[in-house]
Amino acid sequence: VWSHWIAQTVPDEIESAGGLQVAAIQVGMTLGASLGGLAFDRTGSSGVILGSGTALLVGFLLIFQGLKHQAEIPS
Repeated sequence: VWSHWIAQTVPDEIESAGGLQVAAIQVGMTLGASLGGLAFDRTGSSGVILGSGTALLVGFLLIFQGLKHQAEIPS
C-alpha cells in the first residue's frame, strides 16, 4: 500500500521517496526500541503498554485530522 501511495504521490521521484520511507521506518523502530526500553526500566511492562497505547491514540488522531483536512481541500 505504501509503495502504491508513493507512486501516486511523487511519480517522478519514486526511488528517492522510497529511500525516505525506509529511513523513516528505521528511525521509528530505533526510537520505539530506545523509548520502550527506557519505559520498561522505569515503570515495568505496564508503562510500556500505557505508552504504546498513548502513541497509538496520538497517531490515530493525527492521521484522522490529516484525512479530514485532505477531504476539505478541493481537487
